[in-house]
Amino acid sequence: MANIHNQLFNTSWLYNELYRSRNFGSLIPKYGNLFGDGLNTFEQNLFKGKTLFNIYDLVLDHKSLKSAELSKVIEYPKPDNKRTFDKLSSVYISNTNHEEDPPCHL
Repeated sequence: MANIHNQLFNTSWLYNELYRSRNFGSLIPKYGNLFGDGLNTFEQNLFKGKTLFNIYDLVLDHKSLKSAELSKVIEYPKPDNKRTFDKLSSVYISNTNHEEDPPCHL
Protein backbone atom coordinates (compact mmCIF):
# COMPACT_ATOMS: atom_id res chain seq x y z
CA MET A 1 0.00 0.00 0.00
CA ALA A 2 2.82 2.43 0.84
CA ASN A 3 4.45 1.71 -2.51
CA ILE A 4 1.29 2.80 -4.34
CA HIS A 5 1.18 6.01 -2.31
CA ASN A 6 4.84 6.66 -3.10
CA GLN A 7 4.20 6.19 -6.81
CA LEU A 8 1.18 8.50 -6.70
CA PHE A 9 3.16 11.12 -4.79
CA ASN A 10 6.18 10.85 -7.11
CA THR A 11 3.96 11.60 -10.11
CA SER A 12 2.11 14.49 -8.48
CA TRP A 13 2.57 18.23 -8.93
CA LEU A 14 3.59 18.51 -5.27
CA TYR A 15 6.59 16.22 -5.70
CA ASN A 16 7.68 18.21 -8.73
CA GLU A 17 7.40 21.50 -6.85
CA LEU A 18 9.20 20.21 -3.76
CA TYR A 19 11.97 18.66 -5.87
CA ARG A 20 12.61 21.92 -7.72
CA SER A 21 12.95 23.85 -4.44
CA ARG A 22 15.06 21.21 -2.64
CA ASN A 23 18.22 23.38 -2.50
CA PHE A 24 16.43 26.59 -1.56
CA GLY A 25 16.93 26.40 2.20
CA SER A 26 20.48 25.00 2.18
CA LEU A 27 22.38 27.39 -0.07
CA ILE A 28 22.23 30.50 2.12
CA PRO A 29 23.40 28.93 5.43
CA LYS A 30 26.10 26.96 3.62
CA TYR A 31 27.54 29.76 1.46
CA GLY A 32 26.46 32.94 3.30
CA ASN A 33 23.96 35.64 2.47
CA LEU A 34 25.60 37.19 -0.58
CA PHE A 35 27.04 34.19 -2.42
CA GLY A 36 24.33 31.75 -1.26
CA ASP A 37 21.56 34.10 -2.33
CA GLY A 38 23.23 34.58 -5.70
CA LEU A 39 23.50 30.82 -6.22
CA ASN A 40 19.92 30.41 -5.08
CA THR A 41 18.67 33.04 -7.54
CA PHE A 42 20.73 31.48 -10.32
CA GLU A 43 19.46 27.96 -9.62
CA GLN A 44 15.80 28.86 -9.11
CA ASN A 45 15.43 31.30 -12.03
CA LEU A 46 17.81 30.02 -14.67
CA PHE A 47 17.59 26.26 -14.11
CA LYS A 48 14.08 26.31 -12.56
CA GLY A 49 15.37 24.00 -9.79
CA LYS A 50 16.38 21.27 -12.22
CA THR A 51 20.11 21.22 -11.44
CA LEU A 52 21.80 17.85 -11.21
CA PHE A 53 23.11 18.28 -7.65
CA ASN A 54 21.69 18.47 -4.14
CA ILE A 55 23.01 20.82 -1.47
CA TYR A 56 22.80 19.51 2.07
CA ASP A 57 22.98 21.55 5.24
CA LEU A 58 24.54 19.09 7.66
CA VAL A 59 23.96 21.24 10.78
CA LEU A 60 20.57 20.50 12.30
CA ASP A 61 18.43 23.59 12.89
CA HIS A 62 18.07 23.04 16.62
CA LYS A 63 21.86 22.72 16.98
CA SER A 64 22.37 26.24 15.60
CA LEU A 65 20.19 27.94 18.24
CA LYS A 66 21.57 29.78 21.28
CA SER A 67 19.94 29.59 24.67
CA ALA A 68 17.98 32.62 25.88
CA GLU A 69 20.61 33.34 28.57
CA LEU A 70 23.31 33.78 25.89
CA SER A 71 21.16 36.00 23.68
CA LYS A 72 21.11 39.78 23.87
CA VAL A 73 17.87 41.29 25.15
CA ILE A 74 16.27 43.52 22.52
CA GLU A 75 15.10 46.86 23.90
CA TYR A 76 12.25 48.12 21.77
CA PRO A 77 11.32 51.83 21.85
CA LYS A 78 8.02 52.80 23.37
CA PRO A 79 5.16 53.34 20.88
CA ASP A 80 4.84 56.94 19.69
CA ASN A 81 1.12 56.52 18.74
CA LYS A 82 1.81 58.07 15.32
CA ARG A 83 3.75 55.39 13.46
CA THR A 84 4.00 52.70 16.12
CA PHE A 85 1.27 51.57 18.51
CA ASP A 86 0.92 49.35 21.53
CA LYS A 87 -0.40 45.82 21.10
CA LEU A 88 -3.89 46.41 22.50
CA SER A 89 -4.48 49.44 20.27
CA SER A 90 -3.28 47.49 17.22
CA VAL A 91 -5.63 44.59 17.96
CA TYR A 92 -8.52 47.03 18.47
CA ILE A 93 -7.80 48.89 15.20
CA SER A 94 -7.54 45.61 13.27
CA ASN A 95 -11.13 44.82 14.34
CA THR A 96 -10.10 41.35 15.50
CA ASN A 97 -12.91 39.62 17.35
CA HIS A 98 -12.62 36.30 19.18
CA GLU A 99 -14.86 34.39 21.54
CA GLU A 100 -13.94 34.71 25.20
CA ASP A 101 -13.47 30.96 25.75
CA PRO A 102 -12.83 29.35 22.37
CA PRO A 103 -12.32 25.57 22.29
CA CYS A 104 -8.74 24.35 22.09
CA HIS A 105 -7.77 23.61 18.49
CA LEU A 106 -4.60 21.64 19.19
